[in-house]
Formats: sequence, C-alpha cells, structure tokens
Amino acid sequence: MLFPPGVFKPVPIVAVTGTNGKTTTVRLISHILSLNGNTVGMTTTDSVVIDNIPVLKGDFSGPAGTRNVLTDKTIDHAVLEVARGSILRRGLGYSRSTVGVLLNISSDHLGEGGIDNLEDLTKLKSTVIEAVKTDGHAVINADDPLVLSRLDNIKANPILFSVNPDNPALQENLKTGNMNVIYKDSNILIMKEDWESVVASAVEIPITFAGKAIFNIKNVLAAVAAVSSLGLNAKQIRAGLVSFSASIGQSPGRMNIIEINNFKVVIDYGHNIGAIDATGDFIKGLAPGRKIRMASGSGNRRDEDIIKLGLTLTKYYNFIIINDSDPRDRKVGETANLIHQGLLDGGFNEKMITIILDERQATQAALEMAKANDIIVLQADDVNQVISDVLAFKNKSEDNILLN
Repeated sequence: MLFPPGVFKPVPIVAVTGTNGKTTTVRLISHILSLNGNTVGMTTTDSVVIDNIPVLKGDFSGPAGTRNVLTDKTIDHAVLEVARGSILRRGLGYSRSTVGVLLNISSDHLGEGGIDNLEDLTKLKSTVIEAVKTDGHAVINADDPLVLSRLDNIKANPILFSVNPDNPALQENLKTGNMNVIYKDSNILIMKEDWESVVASAVEIPITFAGKAIFNIKNVLAAVAAVSSLGLNAKQIRAGLVSFSASIGQSPGRMNIIEINNFKVVIDYGHNIGAIDATGDFIKGLAPGRKIRMASGSGNRRDEDIIKLGLTLTKYYNFIIINDSDPRDRKVGETANLIHQGLLDGGFNEKMITIILDERQATQAALEMAKANDIIVLQADDVNQVISDVLAFKNKSEDNILLN
C-alpha cells in the first residue's frame, strides 16, 4: 500500500574513491546531474551538500555523511566521496551502489590500520567498485595498473576510462559489450564496439585548462562514465562539463587560480606525493617566474613518506615555505622538520627554505614574497581561511595600486 507499482523508486548511489581527484570528480558528477534537473545529495571531505545548499561543514567522506544524504527525503541521486579511513574504520555506510568509481592508487596513508603496501591499499579501496549492484556499473581507470588489477573482482558492468586510446584493455572491454570513455585527439569520447560519441573538446571544459591539466582530464573521463551509466546523453553531459570550473565558487580548494597584480596564486588541497607529481608540471607551465610553494605534511603519515614528500617538492619548486597545519598526534614542528630533511636530501638549497609553522602566517609570507611572473602555490589545509586571506591580500594590493 505504501509503495504501489510505479511509485517507489530507489535513489541511485554514485560512490567515488581513489587517492587523488575524489572531491573534484564528486563535485563534477553532482553538477552534471543537478544541471539536468536532478536533486542531488553530495558528500565530500569538506561538506554535505543537498540540492546545491551546504547543510553541514567538515569531513563527511564516510558513513556519517552518507547517512545525512540518504535520510534526506528530497534527493533523487546521492553522490558520495568515500575515503580510505572511513572504509577501514566504519565501512561504506550503504549496502550496494548503482555506480562505483575507482580513480587511482598511489602511496598515501600507508602504515595505518594494517594497510602497509599498495596492494593492501588497492584491495581496500576496490571495495567501492566491488560493492556495486550486478546491474550497475564500475568505473575503472584503465591507465592505472593497480586499479585495473581489480577488474576481475567486480560483479557489475565495467566502464573503463583512459587518456591512452591505444590501451589494450580498452579493446578487450569493448569486445565483451561494455563501454569505454577515452581522451582522443583532444576530445572526450564515449565508445561501444559499434559506435562512438564525442561529448566535448577539452578546450571547452574549464577544469582541463584547455587540455593542459591531464589530472583533471582523467577526473572528467571518470565523471562522464558515471553519469552516462545513469542514462544521460552526450548533449546533457556536455552542458555540465562546459559550465563547471575550478573556481572558488564551484570547487573551492581544488586548483583555484587567482590573479593578483602581475603574479598568480594557486590554492590547492593536494597534500600527497601523487598530487604533487600530477599537478607539478602543469603548475610550472603557468608562468615563467619562480615557483614558490607553501607546503605541509600530515602527522599521521610515516616518517619516510613525509620525507619523500619533501624530496618530491624539489622537482617542481624554487622556494618552499613549510608550515605544520596538520600535526595530528605529533609535536608541532615535527612534520615540518621531516619535510625540511626531504628537501635537503633532494639537493635543495637551505637558503630557499623557510619554516613558518602557522598556516595563516605562512600564507602571508608566501604572498609577500611574490614578484612579477611568479607562481605562489598554497597547499591549503583550512581551505576557507586560506581563500579568505588570499582575497583580502588581493583587495589590499589592488587598492594600493589605485591609490598610487
């Protein structure tokens, strides 16, 4: 009586995990679905959002966020960011999803909760693509060997995505009647064995920065695969892609680029080795001047991982300001010293390193260092505060120019 035929419709759940790109992919999927008339409940590491309205702030990439979304009567789609720690400590928060997305696997959080190597981490994160309904879809990064290694474990329909159109896994997937989403000739394509559809060109999609940000092209491919499996066509998907940008308004803390006078500021949450490598070359190409980064380690990582993070920074930056915004159970300053050691191990000049433990003070120092054509990269832990401080600095700088 409560649910007569044709009335009850279960809410499709889209769950997204991986080491990097989760929040951007979740936001993009939610945007595409919302733009096409759906009421979406979304969880990320910084909020719960219902129908584009933030209802809770904080890290809700676990069962608590899922519960808040799935108990809301107004939604007709749930898009969930699923973090490693939440799976390990509390599970998924749902039984089966409609779509599961596994973006990538790289070294982060190793040594916690019995997860000591990449194989263990892969098994843990692949829970998201294994806990998909048999008539649902598992979205898999065919370019990541660790992700691809879990293909045989899924019971749902696989959709592979790739920036390499010659990836042999793609042809195998098509032969079994499944779908691929690929990047070919600067276009995003949806492919099946007997047809293909161009969704959009990379130059049309703001978060790819005219196709230069390969890391975001991969996130776009995953998002396209997810929403396509939910029944959206190429025209509907394109509308969402071309209207979503890496702006403070739509994607705070994820590759936000702010022009201040004659230099650029990049605000980005990326805080592990994989994120630094993925974004490093793109950031280096933004301007010809110095590359100055405010960086910090996370206190719950192993010593060797924090040291390696410092070592990785030496490949892309000319000057590093180290802060300690996330010490966890360590003494304040301990992670900063480990990053400092990694920088020196990588051959970095001591004169090009400054330690300022407070994030706001470190932000201010980085901005004040800027000269013409420099890039200031702020690895933000308190994203909203860093954005606020950068905008205040921008307004003050521009007011001073007007007065002079």
